[in-house]
Amino acid sequence: MNLFKLIVIVVCLIVGFNFYQKQGKWKEFTSEEWAFSVMMPGTPSDVIRKQPTVIGNIDIHNFIRQKGNAVYMVSVNSFPIVVSAQKIDYVLGGVGGDIEKLTNGKVWSQTPIALGDFPGRDVKARDLEIGKLLTALTGKYYMNMRVYLANSKLYQIMMLTPSGSTFPEKEGVLFFDSFKVR
Repeated sequence: MNLFKLIVIVVCLIVGFNFYQKQGKWKEFTSEEWAFSVMMPGTPSDVIRKQPTVIGNIDIHNFIRQKGNAVYMVSVNSFPIVVSAQKIDYVLGGVGGDIEKLTNGKVWSQTPIALGDFPGRDVKARDLEIGKLLTALTGKYYMNMRVYLANSKLYQIMMLTPSGSTFPEKEGVLFFDSFKVR
């Protein structure tokens, strides 16, 4: 190996290591209380929000971590009533409409998915005014979200990026594909 190749390899390793350090380490976050795990770029904050619903107020736990311009969040709440098999599609199908009402955004894709035996939806939306829900965020956002109904809990796994910004594809795949219900 000649000296030039060796220098190029060393420089690439140093630049790559510095980039990795600046990006922060991804690690598995587990909530024993809410029975899930997910890879996140650090330890998330747990922000509890009360949400009025037709069946009364419910507490939604939002586990939030920001990295660069992307926000990674898992929201989870228990259902105070049992959702019958006949109502699962109704509950999951209403997610898109709820997003539009709460954020003045536009859902442009909502596809049925599953996590093992748990039914869900893959939802994509744009021009969301997230500041109505998370006051630290201003402006309009793009959202990719997966929602699952599992063991009387609603899990919402979402990634938010400012409208017009680049969506961090690799991190999105890692985040969404790592989610597990325990």
